[in-house]
Amino acid sequence: MKKSLTLSVLALFSICAFAQEKSGVISLPQLKITMSSLNEAGYQNNQPIIMNFLPGSQQFSPNINLVIQEYGDGLDSYKKLTDDQLASIGIAAIQSKVEKGTYTLEYESDNNGVMLHMLTIVKARANKVYLVTATATVEQWNSNKAELTRVANSLEFTK
Repeated sequence: MKKSLTLSVLALFSICAFAQEKSGVISLPQLKITMSSLNEAGYQNNQPIIMNFLPGSQQFSPNINLVIQEYGDGLDSYKKLTDDQLASIGIAAIQSKVEKGTYTLEYESDNNGVMLHMLTIVKARANKVYLVTATATVEQWNSNKAELTRVANSLEFTK
């Protein structure tokens, strides 16, 4: 239960407001991310929680979400905290590195009987961390990896 709860908290976060252009580019003050054009019909990207769903299978839709958290200790400290939290619940990262101002975390974990593959890109600015997490089942990852990775890596500061 602790593992599932922690993964749910890691994978689902909210922000207070944003604007999306028709091009699929979400712009916040000083931040831009290009969402997938493969967004499944019926889901709206203009909710307080930014989630972008790709077409699903096996009762799960691969998705990308954006999270903004208060955190003023920098990416190296954030990486150590995250690595320690994952280790405490028995999850080994596939990759966990800080390079060129970006923290990249990739891991797989069981979430209520569903094996998920997650890729998180984290950038820091002004005492906040900005996380984009791409999630798919392990079975879906290879067929969605290129699009999920492209969206996750599109996170950039605009000012």
